[in-house]
Amino acid sequence: MRVALNALYVGPGVAGGKVYRDGLLRGFASLDTDESFDVYTRRTPDLPPVSPERIRARPTPIPDAS
Repeated sequence: MRVALNALYVGPGVAGGKVYRDGLLRGFASLDTDESFDVYTRRTPDLPPVSPERIRARPTPIPDAS
């Protein structure tokens, strides 16, 4: 199974969101499972160094709302 995490609005200026996202990813990485996790972001994120073979960044450029 693949699990997706929408982190499109987590950025360097949103510390609480980043802390929460990183905690989720660390928790996912500690699971004894074969699932893979895709993290959708606006730009290449600075993901925590956990299980890169199972947790993949998926930069997804979206236009700013006008």
